[in-house]
Amino acid sequence: MVNQGEKVDPSILYEHTLKTKRLKQDDFQKRTVQQLTELYYDINQQKTPIKSTPVKSSKTIDTHQANRAGASAFGFFGNLFSPSEKAYKQVDMVYNVEAKDESEDSLTDPNIKGVYLHGDVGCGKTLLMDLFHTCFVVNEIKGIKRIHFNKFMLDFHKRMHLLKKENAAKNIYASDLVGPLAKQLSEEAWILCFDEFQVVDIADAMILKRLFFELWKNGTICIITGNRKPEDLYKNGLQYKNFQPFIPLLMQHIVENHMNSGIDYRRKEIASHGESFYLSSLPNSEKNFTQKLLDTAKISSISKMTSTDLFVFGRKLTVQKSYGRIALFTFSELCEAPLAAQDYLEIASNFDVIFIKDIKRMDLQTQRAEARRWISLIDQLYDHQTGVVYLAEETPENIFYVKDEIRTEYTSEERLFMDDLQIQGTKAAAALSIISGEEEAFALKRMISRLYDMKTQDYWDNVSRRIKHGDR
Repeated sequence: MVNQGEKVDPSILYEHTLKTKRLKQDDFQKRTVQQLTELYYDINQQKTPIKSTPVKSSKTIDTHQANRAGASAFGFFGNLFSPSEKAYKQVDMVYNVEAKDESEDSLTDPNIKGVYLHGDVGCGKTLLMDLFHTCFVVNEIKGIKRIHFNKFMLDFHKRMHLLKKENAAKNIYASDLVGPLAKQLSEEAWILCFDEFQVVDIADAMILKRLFFELWKNGTICIITGNRKPEDLYKNGLQYKNFQPFIPLLMQHIVENHMNSGIDYRRKEIASHGESFYLSSLPNSEKNFTQKLLDTAKISSISKMTSTDLFVFGRKLTVQKSYGRIALFTFSELCEAPLAAQDYLEIASNFDVIFIKDIKRMDLQTQRAEARRWISLIDQLYDHQTGVVYLAEETPENIFYVKDEIRTEYTSEERLFMDDLQIQGTKAAAALSIISGEEEAFALKRMISRLYDMKTQDYWDNVSRRIKHGDR
């Protein structure tokens, strides 16, 4: 075990991990480790952030006009995905900020470029980024932060909301809140390690260029993991024309690394601690699931569990059954109710182990909302190393399915989405799959891999450490 205070770099730590975790040699990982080691020493030599200088283009562009022109250029599909005037106004006025168009602005090249690691699920991207982060922690070097990208954006939106509220109380109505907040974030940490970098939310997409322009202007260095190539981020997303300028800015500040080893290391080890994924079709599965819950919580009956209230942005979220930092949920409570990523984040932060029963199969055609919530839930639990025990109808690979039928009915959520896009008729509505099908395929593959990893001994060792030390 590496001792606190012992000087290490990513290469040393990787070799140590190979020995202690009995990982096999992987050429893709070794090349990435060498790249991260060089980056580690470059950052240590620089010591402090070096700012970039904005370069203003002489061109002026009306982004709304350009987006409408772009939509028209693509004919039917351009009009199909063209948001309403109301949607444009909502984007402009978000956080009471007038849209500051810097789509034609650029920055001078950074002194040090970060790294963007992408590849198939389970190839070791997060492991290597975490080794890089650990080197700074062990060597007591300040200025680095490791965070799930979704959590980072949730925190950003929360801070923006609070800042707007504070300014309103002081009768201050600033035209730009992103710049000052980005400066604050850069002062807290100028080396940011983002896990699972993905853009699926329109609010994130619209503000990403503005936010990262300011972060990189302040000298921030980003180490990023993701499943998609940089140029495929937010592919086919709403108002993509407004997001697109972020891509060249990103490429200017990172070195792309495709870790395409084709090996999913999460499936290499199954834990000896006992079962954590019970199939309801097998004999005594529900009885065994319940007994594991009682043993974990150290109680004699589920009746000992009580309700508790969590609060998400001031809104109450009631957990019906909990005991200490152990909770029991039904699939319906978690995925059929209108919950979102911030709700799952709060659950993952407040409980060390959760039990989920009555997990149903989901038809990706008719239960898209439930499927997305399930994927978001697993992402948050996995990122927080929360222990999870499941009672499900099917194995991880078969939780999702497609009936492959022609649809004539749509959920209220899908109909609202279609209304927002001014879509009319079921033929046009079928194009919904163009927007999200590919993203769901990536998310599905990652979800299956994570469910397997959440059964491993290494994962449950982390859960045990979290329980012992009270980590949140």
